[in-house]
Amino acid sequence: MIKYPKVRILLTFASLLAASATFGAPDDVVVQMSNGSDSYKADLSKISRITFRGSSMIIKAAGEPDVSIPVRNIERMVFDLNTSSAEEMESALSEDLTFIVEHKKVRIVSATGGDVQMHVFDASGRQVDVVSGASEAEYDFSDKNTGVYIITSSGKSIKYLNK
Repeated sequence: MIKYPKVRILLTFASLLAASATFGAPDDVVVQMSNGSDSYKADLSKISRITFRGSSMIIKAAGEPDVSIPVRNIERMVFDLNTSSAEEMESALSEDLTFIVEHKKVRIVSATGGDVQMHVFDASGRQVDVVSGASEAEYDFSDKNTGVYIITSSGKSIKYLNK
């Protein structure tokens, strides 16, 4: 039996397709991982999907070959906020961004009035939508399937459970 070193993964979905505050600026998207002595850091600005299959994470990016990264014993995935459609809450995740959850609606508001871009992904890593607005962006999950969604904006992320 092959013994694999314990994999330590910090998938910062906060970085996953995080949009800069200015439209038209390139996204800074980085996944960082280490597996013993092996370390991975990838810019995923063109990402279309991240899938976990068996003991591999497969990254699909437009115009790029698929990247398969071996993963075992995932230790943690980190989000800035965990919430669900059963809640009403507000959380300032940075000096500029506040995430507001009102059951089936999620809003991101900029305190400085800057442009906001919200990326919504389903649990398989597929991008469901991108919503933009001047000073705020809102997404309504009323007609979406139940399940886990990842929402990112300007380097911050939330894991949202749509019930």
